[in-house]
Amino acid sequence: MNCFIERTFCPACKSNNFIKLYSAPFLEKPIYKFLDRKFSNKNILDNFKDARYSLQECKECNLIFQKYILNDFFMTKLYDEWLNLFDNEMESNEIMINKNIFELNTSTFYAQEIMKVILYLKKRPSDINVLDFGMGYGKWVLMAKAFGCNAYGTDLSDKRVDLVKSLGINVINLNELRNYKFDFINSEQVFEHLPNPKETLTLLKNSLKTGGILKISVPDGRGIKKRLKFMDWGAKRSSNSFLLPITPLIHINCFNYKNLINMVTKSDFKHINIPYKFEYTCMLSYSNKAFLKNILRPVYNRLMRKTYLFFKKQ
Repeated sequence: MNCFIERTFCPACKSNNFIKLYSAPFLEKPIYKFLDRKFSNKNILDNFKDARYSLQECKECNLIFQKYILNDFFMTKLYDEWLNLFDNEMESNEIMINKNIFELNTSTFYAQEIMKVILYLKKRPSDINVLDFGMGYGKWVLMAKAFGCNAYGTDLSDKRVDLVKSLGINVINLNELRNYKFDFINSEQVFEHLPNPKETLTLLKNSLKTGGILKISVPDGRGIKKRLKFMDWGAKRSSNSFLLPITPLIHINCFNYKNLINMVTKSDFKHINIPYKFEYTCMLSYSNKAFLKNILRPVYNRLMRKTYLFFKKQ
């Protein structure tokens, strides 16, 4: 069974004017090295036989995207089954400690983010409807609910949907979005995974109130073409050859600041910045190290995190 489909136009601007940047078989080095480490399961890897990892660059908007992507059936298997195979593996105490610290920092960030959005919207939390689009295990949407917002979530994975429902969150499917109007939609690390990001953007726009806010955060694809010559799938995040934004099968769209702004603003959104005064009002930790980090984070997000952006519906 062929589990791939071919994208014949740019998923961000719909142009068919694009060029090939890179192409290699999935089951040959260097791509195989990544897949074998990620899945390490022959039954999964057999699905990629005779298929190619192919990167294209749109000549109109400069989006880099994977030409061959999994079809709907196998995309669901990817996120519902294949990527969850390691969830039950035993973890060392050191890994668990680092994971706990990471999750605590993440929860703090979510809380600060939600507070500044509430301040920006100038509404009581009980009057704010929020949607976590691509909610994963529901950590962001649970935080929004804890602040008193009317919190909803949606996700492709049935297993994650069932889990989040059991935690008391209102979960809706894509077909139900048209029945809701939200003040804020959170989209954290989602648009890089979408087969049709432009159509999804229209769907979300129609589910926002006029003046509502959409947050989009995706991996930053700046300089990715220079890294292609290395194709080092073992590179660390701090390395100049880090390839996360073009992860095979998973990060099928590689955005940068310019093409992300271009795609969203052409759909009747205006790029906005949350005022610094709201950022600093929402600081949660005042220890020496955390205080300095909190002071610098808003500036860092504004100047360096070029693909962590907020948009207002016109």
